[in-house]
Amino acid sequence: MVASSDGDGFHDSQVEPGDPRTEFASDFIVRCLNINTLKVSEDVIKRWAAKIFDDPESRVFVTYMQAGNPIFETDWPTDFSGKFAYISKKTPGVIPRTDFRQLLTYGGSSSEQLQLLSAITGEVFMPMMSNVKNHGNWPQVVTQDLVSHTHRLKNTIDVASGSTQGRTVLPVPIGYERLEEAASVTEVRELDRHVIHAIETIVIDWTKQIHMVLDANSTQHLLDQGSPMPTEEINFWNRRLENLHFIYTQITDPKVQKMGEILSKVGSCYLTAFKRVLRDVVEAMKEATEICGYLGPLEPHLEELRTAEFPESGPLMEAAVNLVCVVWARCRPYRKPARVTVLLHMLANQIVAQCREYLDPYEIFHEEEVDELAGKVDTALALLTHFKDTYRMYKTERLSGAFPADEQFQPWDFSDTIVFHQYDQFVTRVRAIKEVADIAAEFNQLEKIEISGLNGRFLTTQVMGIHEDFLEHYKIFSNNKYDNLDPLCTQFDQDLETFKELIEDLDHRLGSIACQAFDNCADVESRFKLMDSLGSLLERPKVQEDFEEKEEELIVLFSEELDTAKRIYDHKMREKDASFATVHRNMPYVSGQMKWAKELLERIDRPYREFQCLDFPGRSGMEPLMQSDSAKDMKLKYAEMAALLQSFEDDVFNEWKSNVDEKTNLNLQEPLIKRVEPFVLDVNFDAELIAVLREVKHMTMLGRQEELPEKANQLYSNVDKYISYTQNLDLLVGYYNKTLSLANSWEYALMTEKLAAIDQTLLRAENDLNWESEGIEDYIMETKEMVHDLEQRHQKTLDNCDRITEMADSWKEPLFDRKDGKPENLIDLEGRAERVRKRYEMITAHGKEIHKLVEENQQSFQAQTESKEWQEYIRQLDEALAIKFKNCIEESYNFFLENTDEEKLIFPLFEAKLQLVEEDLIFIPSLEETELEHPDQGTLMFIVTDLIDDVLNMSTLIPRLCADKESGPHFREAMTDFLETEQLRIDFLERVPVASGRARDHRDILLRYEYLWVNDREEMLQHFLQYGVIWENEDEEPAASPPERSPTLQDFEDQIDMYKNLIEEVKRLENSIVLENWLRVDCRPFKHSLLNILEKWGNLFKNYLLEHVVTSLEELERTIQEADAGLSKPTTNIKELVDVMAHLATIRDRQYATDQMFVPLQQTINLLKQYDVEVPDEVQAKLEDLPDKWDRTKKIAVTKKQEVAPMQAEEVTRIRKELAEFDAEQGQFREQFKHTQCFTAECETPYQILDQYNARLVELEEKLGELQTSARLFEVGVSEFKPLKNCRKEIRQLKILWDHIFLIRNTFKSWEECKWTEVDAGELGLTCREFSLVLRSMDREVTGWDAYNGINEEVKQLAKSLAAVAELRSPAIRDRHWNELMQATGVKLIMDENTTLADLLALKLHNFEDEVKNIVDKAEKEDQMGKQITDFHKNWDDQNFEFEEPPNRKDLRLIKTDPQLIEILEDNQVQLQNMMSNRFVAHFEKQVTEWQKKLSTADAVINTWFEVQRNWSHLESIFTGSEDLRSRLPEDSARFDQVHTDFMSILAEAEQDPNVIRVTNKPGTLDRLEKLNDDLNLCQKALARYLETKRLAFPRFYFVAPADLLDILSNSAYPQKVCRHLTKLFDSLAQLEFEEDSKRAVKMFSKEGEEMELDEACACEGQVEVWLNAIEDRMKESVRRKIQEAMGAYEQGEKTRDMWVFDWQAQPALVTTQIIWTSEVGQAFAKLEEGHENALKDYHKKQVGQLKALIDQLLDSKLSWGDREKIMTICTIDVHARDVVGKLVATKVDNALAFTWLSQLRHRYEINDGCCYANICDAQFKYWHEYLGNSRRLVITPLTDRCYITLTQALHLTMGGAPAGPAGTGKTETTKDLGKALGMQVYVYNCSEQMDYQSIGSIFKGLSLCGAWGCFDEFNRI
Repeated sequence: MVASSDGDGFHDSQVEPGDPRTEFASDFIVRCLNINTLKVSEDVIKRWAAKIFDDPESRVFVTYMQAGNPIFETDWPTDFSGKFAYISKKTPGVIPRTDFRQLLTYGGSSSEQLQLLSAITGEVFMPMMSNVKNHGNWPQVVTQDLVSHTHRLKNTIDVASGSTQGRTVLPVPIGYERLEEAASVTEVRELDRHVIHAIETIVIDWTKQIHMVLDANSTQHLLDQGSPMPTEEINFWNRRLENLHFIYTQITDPKVQKMGEILSKVGSCYLTAFKRVLRDVVEAMKEATEICGYLGPLEPHLEELRTAEFPESGPLMEAAVNLVCVVWARCRPYRKPARVTVLLHMLANQIVAQCREYLDPYEIFHEEEVDELAGKVDTALALLTHFKDTYRMYKTERLSGAFPADEQFQPWDFSDTIVFHQYDQFVTRVRAIKEVADIAAEFNQLEKIEISGLNGRFLTTQVMGIHEDFLEHYKIFSNNKYDNLDPLCTQFDQDLETFKELIEDLDHRLGSIACQAFDNCADVESRFKLMDSLGSLLERPKVQEDFEEKEEELIVLFSEELDTAKRIYDHKMREKDASFATVHRNMPYVSGQMKWAKELLERIDRPYREFQCLDFPGRSGMEPLMQSDSAKDMKLKYAEMAALLQSFEDDVFNEWKSNVDEKTNLNLQEPLIKRVEPFVLDVNFDAELIAVLREVKHMTMLGRQEELPEKANQLYSNVDKYISYTQNLDLLVGYYNKTLSLANSWEYALMTEKLAAIDQTLLRAENDLNWESEGIEDYIMETKEMVHDLEQRHQKTLDNCDRITEMADSWKEPLFDRKDGKPENLIDLEGRAERVRKRYEMITAHGKEIHKLVEENQQSFQAQTESKEWQEYIRQLDEALAIKFKNCIEESYNFFLENTDEEKLIFPLFEAKLQLVEEDLIFIPSLEETELEHPDQGTLMFIVTDLIDDVLNMSTLIPRLCADKESGPHFREAMTDFLETEQLRIDFLERVPVASGRARDHRDILLRYEYLWVNDREEMLQHFLQYGVIWENEDEEPAASPPERSPTLQDFEDQIDMYKNLIEEVKRLENSIVLENWLRVDCRPFKHSLLNILEKWGNLFKNYLLEHVVTSLEELERTIQEADAGLSKPTTNIKELVDVMAHLATIRDRQYATDQMFVPLQQTINLLKQYDVEVPDEVQAKLEDLPDKWDRTKKIAVTKKQEVAPMQAEEVTRIRKELAEFDAEQGQFREQFKHTQCFTAECETPYQILDQYNARLVELEEKLGELQTSARLFEVGVSEFKPLKNCRKEIRQLKILWDHIFLIRNTFKSWEECKWTEVDAGELGLTCREFSLVLRSMDREVTGWDAYNGINEEVKQLAKSLAAVAELRSPAIRDRHWNELMQATGVKLIMDENTTLADLLALKLHNFEDEVKNIVDKAEKEDQMGKQITDFHKNWDDQNFEFEEPPNRKDLRLIKTDPQLIEILEDNQVQLQNMMSNRFVAHFEKQVTEWQKKLSTADAVINTWFEVQRNWSHLESIFTGSEDLRSRLPEDSARFDQVHTDFMSILAEAEQDPNVIRVTNKPGTLDRLEKLNDDLNLCQKALARYLETKRLAFPRFYFVAPADLLDILSNSAYPQKVCRHLTKLFDSLAQLEFEEDSKRAVKMFSKEGEEMELDEACACEGQVEVWLNAIEDRMKESVRRKIQEAMGAYEQGEKTRDMWVFDWQAQPALVTTQIIWTSEVGQAFAKLEEGHENALKDYHKKQVGQLKALIDQLLDSKLSWGDREKIMTICTIDVHARDVVGKLVATKVDNALAFTWLSQLRHRYEINDGCCYANICDAQFKYWHEYLGNSRRLVITPLTDRCYITLTQALHLTMGGAPAGPAGTGKTETTKDLGKALGMQVYVYNCSEQMDYQSIGSIFKGLSLCGAWGCFDEFNRI
């Protein structure tokens, strides 16, 4: 396998420094071949050597020079010249690093030396060795051996010499020069067997050589990841063709042909191999010739590509790929993926090599101009990409065009990775180099950067320092000595990573140079603080030049601040005029207004004081800054603003003061209490009095106590008395309201009398007593006691009921639990009885207490037991208790369900053990299938059912409170009425069979080991000893018996290791598995049993080996003893000679086996010891002694053999004589047998003849057996006597053949007597086929016998005749068909019931097989057509149109779409078309044509009809129901009216006669329908234009389907119907609520059911697009108002935040919390700047507390779904807000201008316009106020924050955003969530290929008109 000299062949081999092996190899090869190490790195040689040394399969490493470059190969080269060096392993394996030279053979030579050696051997040694005169007195054996070795040496050298020249030299056989003489011999017996043996041996060698050549392929070049060029592929095929020509020349040499003649004469089995080799060479030559013809034109182009400049090689790449496509398309032999991928891979290697040369990997970073380097890398990458793109283009688009028109296209369906694996690695490395070049180009721009400003010079110095540091890092990185373009050079990757880390540090430094100039300050106050911190630095000259304008800007900014205060003031004045002005939080209205004015004044007063404290000297001759015009304007604005605020405060106070006395006098005359509702009282202390008291309190705090009116002060002085009155009245009212609010209807009935007395007493407080009446304190106390008494007694009953509930709730804990209550334990079945007992005792005790508490309630209510009210009360308690039992049982059921839920992370609940019992694998408890309701005992289902019964029986432990016959004595019967409870029970029970089934499936998997305990071990051992293999099961056993062979020791070791590995495998099996997440199967018992069985299997083979060793040694010992005894006896006669020869034969027969047995036996013992098997000492002793005894016995046998040699020679002569006589006798018998009549079909007595010859054959076989026994004893060679064996074989075959002949003939004779009408031709034909199969299954020799051919022909003729008879029995045959048959056969036949099969067979129908088949086929086809035409008439007479009434239309009936009718119509048309194309249609042609015309007309009419009906149905409600449309489209409305009239007329006609054929084939029907369809299309187009006007009027119509829009327009007068489409128009607006009997909407509802009142009623009348626009406006204004009101309520602070959220809808609450968060963080930053270091930390703690309060609310089970969702959403946002503040604290951010804070999405409320805004970085968005309902929000992660920043920046720059990432990561949801954060409507579209420019344009038009966002998911699909 060849690799290029650059060493890319073994990239995966890494050379370790200091490896002595590779150092030795490199030094040896460099010295041997004089390699220039400057041109070829020694690392390349070391890498190759390391690969060879570490690879146990590699044997040799050869290096030779070619074109001045070293070529490395891992096999002996086939084509080279010049010197070469080799390093070869003496034995396969890994070469260690120590003493490695002893394991290697190495040296050097050249091809010329081999050629010289070949010449010397052929011209000197061979003639010298062949000359007999040089042999002297050498023995013949020595001579022959020496000549043979010399000849083999000559052949070996010739083959090696040819290999160096790229040729395959075929060695010649010994005696090659005598082949012509041998070929001229006519008698086979005269041929020299040594010559024949030499020829056969050499044919074997040739076959191996030639097959190696034929099997060679160019893929070998790439096996070691080499990088050969494409010319290597062309050279490979040229060398292959040349080599094949050379081989062909050698094979076709005349002398070689003589070898074939000799093999033919002797009938050698190698003749076939000889011919096959020649044929294979010829075919390979043809293939190579064609491939070379197509690859030849590619060579000059590749050379042009190689020599071209790399930047200009793009067109040449495409041309090269094109030529490869042509080769693939035109050259069939090369059209194989394995070949073309090699060529493409090599082409890719050439591109890589040229790119490497262009970029120069060692000098790539030494370019003086970085821009030039970047340009070269860009060029290289573009060309590399171009080549791969060109390949893909040709592969997918142009490859098919290269194929000829008459050839089938075959694509390149192989993987691109095969071709571009190394190429892609190289491209990746080039991309890495491009990254470095880009970094260098970017950082070189730093030297041109200069920063101005306060710290400009310092910052510029820092930037220059960064640039210098970068140049130093780049210099270090670029000064490397390795190959930068080597993809597997890990040092480059390490250096690049280090370089990137250094660059990252520089990036941090650049980022730390923040802008510290004046422009970074956010407001006037922060600018003052910045100036204070800078101090004298402002006096520096250069800084002053930059700062002069900033000081002037300070005045401007404060002036703008005053303008802002003025706008706030003006807005406040407008609010005051509108009577909804906001006030300061936690303060009443008037003092709150005054407080607001003071704070606004303080806001502008603080900066003004700062201005007064600062002294700005003149700048550059200018006047002082505070005396400038802008400063004077600022002072005037300040004075004006201060006066306005002071005036506002005075006006508010005086206005309140003027009417406070009147309000106070009037409200004190009101009654003490008032009845708000029939059962609700309230203290009537007027809110205005409370407001006065609050105002007085806060005005005192504001310093206005001296100016308060007298009446207000007097009221405030009596505040304690009024507090006492109101507090007691609050208690009284509270008791009263609580009693009535908590009392249900049946409790109220029991308290009616008491309540009536209390109401009578309360009438005084409602009507007579006021706040200035006398004695009201005593009245209040007495009445309070009366109400309190009733409240306490009622509370007692409630407490008792709560106690009952508490006891019942204590039962809710699941009856069963896991053991010890630990989640990892199983269910506690052992403690089940005790647990059930305790629970039952507790429920029983609670039952007694419950009955006692009910009695106490009766006493508290003072109720009569028999009263109706008390019975109703008891019934309600009883039902509540039943519900508690239901909940209790459901808790236990839910425990089972939750702990058996496969989707939850839980531990198993139940366990079953898997055990092996005898030969069955069972579960305990059983998991077999059983019934749900009545499971078998012992099963898991039985246990589960029993547990459920324990749960249900809890309801039997308490007697019912109102027991009767219907309800039963206890609650068990009531449980069956709760369907949901029963469903839980069923759900749990149904999980048991599922888990059990999976357990059984797991058991089935473990049954793969079943053979281990089912198979009989002794029987398997015998099978192993016979065949050397064991099959685990019957499926693995082959169908045919395998060849018998004795197992080797390795086989035994494999078996033992297999069971040892099985033991390890079983040990690795899981001890338990968990199924369905709740059922654990304990497999440990099974594993223990299986491991014991495996130990027995392993011991089976070990014991056998030990027994085999013992038995073998004992048997050998007996043999030695018997042989020694027999050979020691004297030999005087033939009998004794025979005994001696028997012993000698025994020794001779087992000599080889015995000589070879001792080492295997020792190995067996060693193997047994390896497995810790104890071998007896006597066995080891025998193994040591018996070899010597056996050698002694062999010596005795040799001596004895020489002793009896004379007697043996006489006996051998006699045996040979008898054998020669027997040979002549068996030859004579063979000739007689071959000419017997049994081989002919005319033989009449075959069995008698066969018996005679069989008897004679038996005699000869017995005689032969005796001769063979004697010959074997006396070592006389005996021929096979094949004639005798052939006779035996042929007698058996003849017997079988004649058995079949007689059976077949007798069967045929019995058939001929049957009548032809009764003949089952199919069955008879099947019998004939069986006979034919039997005959074909006989041996090939039999098929040449006359008897076989005769009977075979008889069977074939009868089979054909029977087939014809079967066809003639077709019921479709008519008289005309019989006449045609008679005319064809020329035979007249009268067919009647007496005609027999013999009569028909006499007609020889087998000669007219085709004629019979054609006539029968014609008859059947005609019969089929006749039936089909009859069916047409019948079916279509019954086919009628069906009519149906459309929805909401009782006065109209339309034709119903009938798929079955359409299907029948299409099927019949296809049938008629097939009938017309049938060649037998002539008889029915006219009828078929008529039906074709009818059905085609019906098809056209039906299609047009349904199209008209569909369009009419679509437009009818629109044109008839929309007056607006009719007025706008009068012409089209008139057209539609005419269509309507005509269509109704056609429908009426069809309803009178609904038959399909008659209706559709009525003249003119199709034309009328087509005219209607054309008119409807015109109406449709007009309608589309009309809809576009509506969309422009209300742009959200662009986002609904046309059908929905038409429905909306048609129901414009019915807003309730339009409401069902609101979710398609708005984000969450789903429904509207209208005033009663009006179309004025007053409320809107979300999809979640949340409601929000509209800020004002909206009239939904007139055109729908008009009032929908009004709804949209009111929706947004309502949301805005709600947010404004929520803000005001939050700031007042009357409720805590966790209670405040319940007062507002989800969206206002969420937005307000976000606004408040932004505000409070800003306040914390302000406190930080004022010196409060813990301001952010304190706020963080506050956030945690607020979040905890919300979470506590979530734990309230009484929380409604809507409130829960709202709080969860706020918690989601609060968690992110908490994390942000936590991050600010952790990173010690102390400035509101820090990016960490500015990068957050911050909501703020603008008082000026009353709107909410969202800011992020420098982007600002106005809140859109789309109603979002109570929808959830996503968790905000750091990735979400980054997405928010990116998208908002894009929108800020009037661009779009495209989040990218894997599917399912939340790109779309994040975009939607950002829209929710901005109150924005987001329309999401799943893009597809069906979206065209029109649909996209329509979407964009709607988005641009309505201002919403569009999110296009998978937009790349458009």
